[in-house]
Amino acid sequence: MRDTDELMRDIMDRKKTVSKRRSAKKLQVVYAVCACACLALLILTAAFLPQINETASTSMEQHYGSLILRTPYMGYVVIGFLAFACGVFVTLLACHYRMANQDRKEH
Repeated sequence: MRDTDELMRDIMDRKKTVSKRRSAKKLQVVYAVCACACLALLILTAAFLPQINETASTSMEQHYGSLILRTPYMGYVVIGFLAFACGVFVTLLACHYRMANQDRKEH
């Protein structure tokens, strides 16, 4: 029969295991929400692209001497930049998630 110290160690080990699993599930949900938020940001920006072009052609012509913001291609530049930024963000999240999974498997 096992003594009280061994039983307590087993209980604490189980507690750590359960807590790690819960935090892993929460982290996975956070990653999924972030990826969906990036996708939603791109879709909303693309949906409002004509409005962005209209306001840019009237209000941004006099500011900063920028050639890109005066052209009708400004919306495409914004979408391209947001797509690139969201891609980098999701890639970093995926790398972090993979490293966290490897750490969990090792311990």
